[in-house]
Amino acid sequence: MPAGSDQQQHWDATYGTHEEFFGIGPSDFGVRAATVLEEAKVQTLLELGCSQGRNTLLFLQRGVHVTALDYAETAIRQLQARAEAAGLDARLTTHKHDVREPLPFPKATFDACVSHMSFTMALTERELERAFAEVWRVLKPGGLNLYSVRNDHDPHFGKGPCGRGHVAELDGLRGPLFLGGQGATPCQRL
Repeated sequence: MPAGSDQQQHWDATYGTHEEFFGIGPSDFGVRAATVLEEAKVQTLLELGCSQGRNTLLFLQRGVHVTALDYAETAIRQLQARAEAAGLDARLTTHKHDVREPLPFPKATFDACVSHMSFTMALTERELERAFAEVWRVLKPGGLNLYSVRNDHDPHFGKGPCGRGHVAELDGLRGPLFLGGQGATPCQRL
């Protein structure tokens, strides 16, 4: 199982050789999340694991101020370039950040947090608990925490060996496999 720095190197290399690794357009989750954010009149958004920014650009297009975090420097640079090319960079702040570390923001900073598949990385249960606690700390009262995780409807379900604690392995990376919300904080399914 690749550890933190090995995973960073893996994703930096992957993004460096595949400029559109996850695709150009937003994910289905990103589109649904954007609708929820719009209905809730979210102005300030924290995005954990922004990757190359395919969902970030949609949020920016909808007028949201996005603080996007990823631990792959290559992804951050690609997102910044795409936002600048689209004229959306004025509402974008980026940080290289590992979700296992405390978030570098004061309490009650954001209206919402979005993370698409970030919590499926190789994180221990304790690291997930700390990450969720950090998200709740930086959300304003009544803030939204929208996230996606792998489940039995995921196209990657059953594609790799499954180990103890609902841990799945795919393409040499391991992470939690959530079934029926197991291990996740309460949320509304999008």
